[in-house]
Amino acid sequence: MGWFALWRRNRNLNAAIRKARTSQAPASIAAAIRKLISGGEYDKARLIARQAVESYPKSASIQDALRDLKKVRYAQEMKDLSEKIKQNPNPTLYARLAEMYYDLGETDQTLEVCRQCVANFPEYEGAYTIMGRLRHERFRKEGLARDGMKAVENYEKTIRLNPNSYKTLLELGGLYLEIGAIRLGVEKLEKIQEFDRTDERTNKLLDWARGQTPLPEEDLEDLFKIQQERRVQIRLETAADRIGMTAAQVERKVGRLEGIPGIISVGLVTPAGSPIVYRIHGEGLEEASFLEMLSSVFSAAQECSQRMDIGGVERGTITGEYVRVHFVAFETLALVVLTDVQSSKPEEVDLRVDAFIDEELYARGGAR
Repeated sequence: MGWFALWRRNRNLNAAIRKARTSQAPASIAAAIRKLISGGEYDKARLIARQAVESYPKSASIQDALRDLKKVRYAQEMKDLSEKIKQNPNPTLYARLAEMYYDLGETDQTLEVCRQCVANFPEYEGAYTIMGRLRHERFRKEGLARDGMKAVENYEKTIRLNPNSYKTLLELGGLYLEIGAIRLGVEKLEKIQEFDRTDERTNKLLDWARGQTPLPEEDLEDLFKIQQERRVQIRLETAADRIGMTAAQVERKVGRLEGIPGIISVGLVTPAGSPIVYRIHGEGLEEASFLEMLSSVFSAAQECSQRMDIGGVERGTITGEYVRVHFVAFETLALVVLTDVQSSKPEEVDLRVDAFIDEELYARGGAR
């Protein structure tokens, strides 16, 4: 690299750092992080990314930039692990690769690697532990009963293979208590006391659990379904609190998306697909038809996602003959935008929607 090219590169990187440190918009900070990554300044990118995550822990653009940084860091090791697995499969290699996918937030890849490990090494506890942890975390995040049941299934398999797995006994015992299965929770936590009676976390949980009245029957499927219904309501309340706006304020902000080329309508919906606020910009679209479509499209996407066992919908695009539907998860809600296929570009719409969430709803709504 010549001296002029090197000078220009350093100037661009320094400009990216200044922009990241002075900008209040998550999308701008994310762009600066990516510029540092492309320039090979990984340590500086990591520092700014860490600060950005603290300020905007739920920002999609910041999380995407952080994921890009991790991908660069993991790329060579993941490639080496994949080659080693092909040449000489080993359960610890599978586990390490699965952990990396897990850290990148690629849950479907994590589960796939774990399934391959189980198929080749069914008595290796590590794969079940990772799948249990992933399902447990997803249950806490999305509240889906299926994930809760799968977490229990995988944790129980880990314990069958390793009855003294402290972390798994603690996680499973805590999960049982969390859903109201007191007897099952106490049973798992008392297993820990068989080899460690001094563990503070275990003793605190047991003290609390022994003061509760157990249910006559502890049907796990029913208990997880009850939790699923409760968590939907809690997540909605949390989202409203984090946005820090009234419905009227959110509605006014949603109306600002009317500048998107080819926009027909936009709506903010609940996880069940029920509209909270919406605006119809196109002519000839009846309100009743729009609301029915808004609910059915998002609900169908959620159902398909759950049937495919890949968790809740994060984002997606459905293109028809005349209309394109974009939906993006935000907190516990989703923003759904309809555009005309001929007069809109999907990439441009996605960028505008992400910027709107970060800069209008998220950053300015007080959700820091």
